[in-house]
Amino acid sequence: MNYSSPKLTLNNPQLPREWWLVIQACRFMESSPAPVTLAQLSAKAQLSESQTQRLFKKCMGCTPKQYSNTLQRIRVQQQLLNGTCITDALYAAGFESASRFYARADAMLGMLPKQYQKRGKGAVISYATANTDIGELIVAATGVGICYVGFGESNDALVKQLQHNFQQAYIHPGNDEFNDMVQTVSGLVASADKSSALDRVRALPMDIKGTVFQEKVWRVLSGIPSGETMTYNQVAQAIGHPKSFRAVANACGANPVALIIPCHRVVRSDGGFGGYRWGMEIKERLLASERGR
Repeated sequence: MNYSSPKLTLNNPQLPREWWLVIQACRFMESSPAPVTLAQLSAKAQLSESQTQRLFKKCMGCTPKQYSNTLQRIRVQQQLLNGTCITDALYAAGFESASRFYARADAMLGMLPKQYQKRGKGAVISYATANTDIGELIVAATGVGICYVGFGESNDALVKQLQHNFQQAYIHPGNDEFNDMVQTVSGLVASADKSSALDRVRALPMDIKGTVFQEKVWRVLSGIPSGETMTYNQVAQAIGHPKSFRAVANACGANPVALIIPCHRVVRSDGGFGGYRWGMEIKERLLASERGR
C-alpha cells in the first residue's frame, strides 16, 4: 500500500466540487498508515471541520470517523488472515496500542483475534430454525450478536449451509432464550405490523461486517419500506456510484442476514426479479407477501 499523503486538490472538472473533495478525502484516508483525524482531513480539504463532516456524510452516508473505523477493521482482518502475528497486525492497521485494539476486537471481529486468524476456529455460534409462510428460516449468532439469517428447503440443509459458512467454528443449537430471538426475526415474515416487527429486530444485537462499499449498499437497502422496491441502478445512484450497479448486485448477494437487510427488495430495471442469495422462489414469495400486506 502506498502511504503517501496526497493533497486534496480539485483537478477533475467533470465532477462536482463536493464529490471530488470527498473522493480525494477517501483516498487520503486509505493511503494513510494511521487513522486520519477530522482536523487533519479538514486541513487537507481547506474546509472547516463542520463543513467536512457535513459534506462527507452527505456524499458517503457516514461520518469520516465511521469510514476510518471500517478501513481499520478491514486492514486488521486482512493482516490476520494473511498470517501476520496479532501484535504486528494491530500496529500495521494503525492502532496506537494493543489495549485500543483489544477494546474494539470483539466489535470488529466477532470473536477473539486468534480465533479470527484461524478462520473462526474455537468461536462459538448458536443457531435455531423456524418454519415461516415463506420457508424454513435459520438465525445464527456469535457472542456479539446475530451474524447470519438465511432461508432453505429444510432444517438439515440450513444447518449444513451454516457449517459451510463457518467451517472452523463450534456450532450448536441455541437455548430457549435464543429461540425467542429467532421468533422475533421470523416476525418480519408473519407480522402484519411490519414497522413494529422491524423495531423489535433492530433492538437485537448484530454482528454484521462488510466492506465500505457493501455497508453503504446495506444502509440503503435497510431504508426501503415494506411493499416497495428499488432497482440496482437506483441503489447505485443512491450511494453516489451510478455506474456500479453490478457491484451493488454483488453486495446484495453478500448480505449475510436475510430480512434484516431486505436485499429481496432490489429488482432489475426491466421489472425482473434479478438474483437472490436464498433462491428466486423465496424472493418472489417475500415480495408478493409484502405487496399483499
